[in-house]
Amino acid sequence: MLRGMNQIKEKAQEAKANFGKNRIRWIDLKDGDIALLRFITDQEDIIQAEMHSVKKMTPRGEFFIKEYCKSQDNQPCELCAQGVPTSPMYFMWAYVYDIMRRQQNPRLARFPDAEKWERVVVKDIPFFKEAVNGPAIFRIGPGKDQKYKNMLVNFADEYGTLCDRDYKLVRTGGAKETTDYSLIAKDPKKASKEVLQAKKDVPELADVVSGKIKSLDGEELEQSEPGKAATDPAELF
Repeated sequence: MLRGMNQIKEKAQEAKANFGKNRIRWIDLKDGDIALLRFITDQEDIIQAEMHSVKKMTPRGEFFIKEYCKSQDNQPCELCAQGVPTSPMYFMWAYVYDIMRRQQNPRLARFPDAEKWERVVVKDIPFFKEAVNGPAIFRIGPGKDQKYKNMLVNFADEYGTLCDRDYKLVRTGGAKETTDYSLIAKDPKKASKEVLQAKKDVPELADVVSGKIKSLDGEELEQSEPGKAATDPAELF
């Protein structure tokens, strides 16, 4: 129980400081957004998993999430029993430096104390810079005609690794039917100590994909359904 405005304000500041501190982040881009990142999962450790697409309703509207198909682990899958189809997706850990957003932080509309992103201009285009500087899950489907799968394969074949340079990930298009992603390779350079530390610290990728854990410190799911993603990102690549 909190008593008095001072305690209430202190609690609000504490919640603001701790928001998302240990949560597992998934790279979530909107139309026109650009992420600068470095992969910390290399080609031999990329995970391909069959995922169900499930519709969810929230006060902010309808969206879809991906849920892991438990039949891959020889377990009964309620979604398979309901006839919900699966599709393959590829998962990697990445270290995200910044995300250049076309829109200001949407949390500000509901939480005035939420972080306000810095406004910057790049080549005469205004962006709002979200400084991430931490690990996140890069998730993508094969794409039309295997476009996104081949994109990763081609980079791995050309460079012999996916982890020797930074990449720029760009999304164009708002609707699912018109959405396109581009991955642009930068020149090779040594990984920073922050990137190397994140690579050591992140939980096992397979445990995140399967929904076994839900936080960066490896905390296990307690009261949620097995197979449910550790975080429910609305963004579907």
